[in-house]
Amino acid sequence: MTRNRILRSLLPLSSSAVITLLALQACGSNAAHQHAEPEVQQAPQVTEEATERTLSAEEALALFDDAIAKMESAGALSDMDEEDWQALSERFRKQAEAAGDNQALRAVLGEMIDSLGKSHFAIIPQEAVAETPSDAVGPATLGLTARYADGLAIITEVDAGSAADEAGVRPGWCIDTVNGREIADFFARFGEMDPSSMGGYQRNAGLNAMLTTRPGNLVELELLDLDGVAREFELEGREQSLQMIRFGNLPPMSVSTDSSILGKEELKAYGVEVDEGYQVGLLRFSVWMVPIMQPILKAVDDFRTAGVDAVIIDLRGNPGGVGGLAMGVGGHFFEEPVSLGTMYNDFGEMQFNTNPQRLSPDGKLVKPLSTPLAIIIDEMSASTSEIFAGGMQSAERATIVGRRTPGMALPAVAEELPNGDILYHAIAEFERPDGRTVEGVGIAPDAPVLLEQAAFGTSCDPDVRTAVELMLEMTTPTAESTATE
Repeated sequence: MTRNRILRSLLPLSSSAVITLLALQACGSNAAHQHAEPEVQQAPQVTEEATERTLSAEEALALFDDAIAKMESAGALSDMDEEDWQALSERFRKQAEAAGDNQALRAVLGEMIDSLGKSHFAIIPQEAVAETPSDAVGPATLGLTARYADGLAIITEVDAGSAADEAGVRPGWCIDTVNGREIADFFARFGEMDPSSMGGYQRNAGLNAMLTTRPGNLVELELLDLDGVAREFELEGREQSLQMIRFGNLPPMSVSTDSSILGKEELKAYGVEVDEGYQVGLLRFSVWMVPIMQPILKAVDDFRTAGVDAVIIDLRGNPGGVGGLAMGVGGHFFEEPVSLGTMYNDFGEMQFNTNPQRLSPDGKLVKPLSTPLAIIIDEMSASTSEIFAGGMQSAERATIVGRRTPGMALPAVAEELPNGDILYHAIAEFERPDGRTVEGVGIAPDAPVLLEQAAFGTSCDPDVRTAVELMLEMTTPTAESTATE
C-alpha cells in the first residue's frame, strides 16, 4: 500500500474512523462512566448444560475470522508472521465457536486481544455506540480530578464553580473514602505497578470514574486536608456544559478548550513571583478532536496580541484523538515545517510535519509564536498527546514538564464487525523524529515533577509552577548576558 492509502485512511469513513484515542472513558455517555473499576472479562467455559444459543457456531466463527482478518491486514503488528497469526487463531477458535451470544464472544475476543500485549486493541459493544438521544446529557461531575501517588488519591484539580469548589475542597487534599468505600482497598486490587504504564493509566481512570455520578445524585466523600484533618462532604453531581461530538462510529465524546492569560496576581496562586507585566498564556483542551482547532487559533492569537512572555500547553489527562491535528497545533510554534515523527506500517509511511499557521482568526497575516513553550504531561496523557509532546521535545521547541506518559501511542481505527460491535485496533507504528519509539515507553519529561501532597501547600498546581519557573529562566537575562550588552 502507498502513502496515499495512509492519507486516505486518516479521513472518517462511514464504517471506520482513524483515531489514536484509547481512553473511551472520555466519552460523554453515562454508560461509559458506570463502572468505577476496570473489569477483565474471561473467556467462557464450555459446559454440557450451556444456555440457549442466540449466536450460532457458524455466526460466531464468521465474526471471529472477520476480526482476525481485520487485525492481520492492518499492517500494525509487523512482528507477527503468517504462522503467528495461524497460531493465534487456533488458540482461541474453539472458544469462539462455543460462544453462544455476543457477550461471550466479546470475552473471547477480549482475551485474544489482551494476549497481544498492545494498546489500542479493544472490542466496543454495539450498545455503547448506539445513537444517543438528542436530550441525553453527559455524566455529572463533582468538579474533582485526582491522581494516584504513593498510595494516596491526591486531588490535583478542583473546577471553579463546581460543587467541590463551593464546598471548600482544595487541590492537594487526599480522598479517603467515596460513598463509604475505602480508596486504599480499590488501589490494593492493582498491586504494585509503574504509575506511568498502561496499568497505571487504568488505575487513575478507575479512580476518576468514582468521582462521577448522575445529575442530582449526592456523593459522600471523606477527605484529608493538607494538615491531615479529616473532613466529610456530601457533594451533588452536576451536569457538564461540554460540547458533545461523534467521530465515525465511536461513542459520543465531550470536547472542551480553555485558555487564560496569567499575570502577576494570578501567578501568585501558583506560588510564583514575577515582575509586573510578565504574562503566561495557558492553554488546555480535553481531547484531540476537530472542534478544538478554532478555539486554539483564537487562544494563540490572544496570546500574540497580549504579548505573553511564555506559553504553557497543559495535556494532563488528555487521552488523545485525531493524530493529524498535532501537525496543525504544532504549526502555531514553527516558522517552517518540522517533523513530529513518522507513522508507518507494512504499506507505507506518513510524515507528521507541522503546518505553520500564518493567519489570525480574522484573516490577517501573522507569524507563529516564538515565545518559550512548556508542555505539561502526566500518567494519563496518551496517544496524540504523546505524539505531540514527544515531537515538540525532539524538535527542541518545547520543555516537557510533569510525569512520564503511559506509552499508548499507536494510531488505530474503529471498524464495525458484522454483529454491530466495533473492533478498535492499531493500524500502524509511530516513531519520533530521532527514531525513538513511544509505544510502551512513553515520553519522559525534561523537568520531572514528583506528585506529592506537600507540594500543594505552596502552590495550587505544582506542575504549572514548575513550568512557569522554567520559562522565567528562559526569559530573564543573566548577569553575564546583561554585562555583555
